[in-house]
Formats: sequence, structure tokens, C-alpha cells
Amino acid sequence: MSAAIPPSVLAGIKETLGAAVVGGILATTIYGITVLQTYTYFRRYPNDSTGLKTLASTPSLVEFARTELGLLQVGVLFILDTVTTVSIADGLYGYMVTDFGRPDQLSVTPISLAVEEGVTVVIATLCQLFFAHRLWVFSKHNKFLTFAIVALALGGLGPGIAITIHLFVNKEIFTLGSDYIRILSGFANGLAAVCDIVIAAGLCWYLQTGRTGYKRTDNIVDKLIVYAINRGVLTTACQTAHMITAVAFPGHFYFIPFAFCLGKFYCNTVLATLNVRQSLRQNDVVDTALEAGSRILGSTTRASDSAGDESLATIEFAKLRSRDQDHMTTTLDGKM
Repeated sequence: MSAAIPPSVLAGIKETLGAAVVGGILATTIYGITVLQTYTYFRRYPNDSTGLKTLASTPSLVEFARTELGLLQVGVLFILDTVTTVSIADGLYGYMVTDFGRPDQLSVTPISLAVEEGVTVVIATLCQLFFAHRLWVFSKHNKFLTFAIVALALGGLGPGIAITIHLFVNKEIFTLGSDYIRILSGFANGLAAVCDIVIAAGLCWYLQTGRTGYKRTDNIVDKLIVYAINRGVLTTACQTAHMITAVAFPGHFYFIPFAFCLGKFYCNTVLATLNVRQSLRQNDVVDTALEAGSRILGSTTRASDSAGDESLATIEFAKLRSRDQDHMTTTLDGKM
């Protein structure tokens, strides 16, 4: 018969499993949203460049040198998120089925969870570099801003990889509460959170300065600013919560749900950024048609007896719509 588990160890195991189960449920739910967003992307934008799609299958790497290495792509990103989901499921299965009734194994970190940690760090970095590339384009090659984002993203990547290596080398799960891991987590999550704040601030600034004075285009800019803020709040909040729970509560595992969900939040922020383009275009077309139609209606009411005026009204509508569509397309394709 196996030896009885000491109460103190049993309490730690229960806490670990409880946090892992909650995190697994949340992560799987968010993964369902990732699947839907990826499907929507490929259905909605079949004509996007292959480079961009191979980011929403990965997101766009920094295109500074304008080479083929400049694009992260939508298939690779989806595949990486799938890997983290499978890793979480495998880790939970190992704890609750394979190693059930084996106390000596319950304190060992499954390899799959080490894989999940490493892939999540990579996903976060790729998504941050995608937005760095977007800002590089929006800002007309602002080297200082882009370099700051890239430096922060890679600065968070280093400690994250170090934590992953630790999980592979040191199998004891309770070492995650050590000072070494707390310091690494503080740097990894802290730098990533600052990076997300800089990205959100940069997007808002350059979107704001990109106003044209046309009501419909400015409305689109307002919506894009809201999306940028929401994106920054989501990932920054998760990174901050992960950092606080890992650093302030050593020996506990409150950080696990945030760790499991983090990569999926990043995936969905990139996919949402790509998928929102069509809905913004459709809304703008409706607004343009309504406003132009109102102008034409007023024109024809005042000049109902003149066929020439009706023709001019039709021409005015065509010009107005063309003008607004040009501004709208420039905004969406340049900003998204």
C-alpha cells in the first residue's frame, strides 16, 4: 500500500489541482473563441496575402528589413494555441487519471505543462511583435517607439524561456514558489505588461493623429481606438494578475489560471484586430449611403422640376461615396 500523504502536502496538491482545473476550464473556453475567430478570418478574408494568413495560422514579425521574415502568420498562431490547449489537457489528465493514487508523482511537473509555458511565452512575444510591426507602419517608421516595443517584448521572452527550462530541469512543482522563479516571473510578466501598455498608447496616439476631418472616417478611428484600448487592458490585466499572484503568493498556485489563459488572450487580440475590418467597412458604407442619400433627397426636393439637377445630385452621390470609401479603405488597410 502507498504511504499516506502528509496533510500539509495534501493541502498543496489540492490547491494545485484546484487552480489547474479552473484554469483548464477557462483556457478551453477561450480556445473555442480562438477556433471561431480563426474560421471567421479565413472565411472573411480569402484574398489576404499569404504572408498575413500564415500569421492568423502565426501574427506579423517585425518587417523592418522588408524581407520574407517580416510576417508572423494566422495558421501558425492557431497551431501554437492548439498546442497549449492540448498540453493543458494532457497535464490535467496526467494528474487526475494516469498518476491518480500515486502521491510521489503528484508533486512532479508534467512535461506537457512545461511545453505550455514555453509556447505561451512565444505566442505573447509574436503577438507583441505583430503590433510592433503595425506601429512601425502607422508611425511612418518611428524607430524609437518600435525599438522600445521590440526590446520590451524580447526582454519578457528571456525570463519566460528561463522559467520553461527550469520546469524541464527541476521536476518538483513546489520549486515554482522559489525566489528564483518569483524574480523571473516578475521580470517576464512585468516587462510584457509594460510592452502592452506602450503598444496601446502608441496605437491610440497614431490613430488619433490620423483623423481626416471626415465624419465617417473619424468614427472608424474612434472605434479603432476603443479596440486598441480594450486589447491593451485585456492582456495587461492578465499579465499583471499573473505577476502579482506569482510574486506575492509564493508556494501557492493562484497564478495558474492566468498562465493558462494568457496566450489565448494574445491570440484573440490579434485575430479580433484582423476580423474587425469587414464590419467597420460595412458600417461605413451604410453611413455613407444614408448621409449621401439625405443630401440627394434635399437636392431633388428643391429642384424637382429640373432633370439636370437630378443628374447633378446623382453625380454628387457617386463622388461623395467614392471619396469616403477612399478615406475609409486607407484608414482600415493602414491601421489594421
